[in-house]
Amino acid sequence: MSYIAPNEDAHKLIFESVQVEGLIVEFSAFITGFTDNFISEWERETVYGRMDPIQNFKNTRREISLEWALIAASSDQAQANMRKVSKLTRMLYPTVAQAGYGVAVNGSPLIAIKLDNLISNTDGTDRGLFGSVDGFTYTADTAAGWFEQPNFLFPRVYNLSCTFHPTHT
Repeated sequence: MSYIAPNEDAHKLIFESVQVEGLIVEFSAFITGFTDNFISEWERETVYGRMDPIQNFKNTRREISLEWALIAASSDQAQANMRKVSKLTRMLYPTVAQAGYGVAVNGSPLIAIKLDNLISNTDGTDRGLFGSVDGFTYTADTAAGWFEQPNFLFPRVYNLSCTFHPTHT
């Protein structure tokens, strides 16, 4: 497994909730996969008498696929990693407000992501790139083993991934 940097302080992968102030998760950037797709969509119509179709541009979308590993050298670090994963998954839910006899959605679960120059806002600030994720997948690497405590198992390695859809602002 190769990483961007083995030094924890060198690079950080940062997720920040846009709706919930102060909800931020930082990971050491042990990046195992990165793909940045730019997809242009065209409407092509074949008409009589033309060799080539008439092409009308619709939009350009960006899709970033990201994979990273959370590696724990100790039981305390493994527990901290589990808390980070839990905090990260909380960012997938909308904010809600009390409304009559129930709750109503108050805000969409939008996220800002920052990873050095690979994923960042280009407005000259040090902010993350704004958008949405389809979800997060995390898998405990069972071959790497576990830290065990009574009634608790903490993976030594988590493998995480997500697909991020930046919003052009």
